Amino acid sequence: YAPETPTPVVSRVRGGILVIAGVGDNRQEPQLVNLLESLAHTGIVVMSLTTPALSAYTLSINDVDSTVQAFKILGHLPGMDGKQIGIISISGGVGLACLAAADPRIRAAVSYVVAFGGYFNVKSLLRTFGRRAQNLDGKVVHFQPIDIPVQVLANTTGQYLAPDESSTLV
Repeated sequence: YAPETPTPVVSRVRGGILVIAGVGDNRQEPQLVNLLESLAHTGIVVMSLTTPALSAYTLSINDVDSTVQAFKILGHLPGMDGKQIGIISISGGVGLACLAAADPRIRAAVSYVVAFGGYFNVKSLLRTFGRRAQNLDGKVVHFQPIDIPVQVLANTTGQYLAPDESSTLV
């Protein structure tokens, strides 16, 4: 998503944002398209990233390299000069954004990382999903998770189980 306005006169450099919108192929979702177009309208160059793993509702450490490469490409687009580039991530894209931002190939160039709806640590995530409950203000609150996070968890962890174990995950 490229801005329609000319490159700024004073700085001659635009800001850029790499957006990782989580699992599934969200590139045509109206709300996401609206957000990306709105950001571009303010003069920011915006790149939306998905990977085959994310499109297949799976989280993969192998996607860090794709994220790093996308970040580098964004930094070399016309008017960018590799400066003022951040990463915005949503849900399943948060871990990927954080790992990529810490990668030595780009970490000095990452201006910021914004994370919406990610998880803090895997241990508490697995405990919460397994118990179907979480501790809030000292009280156990039960819940029924929606299908997508359960499917992502099954897809991501199932590949590490023996065939007879992975068939019972979902």
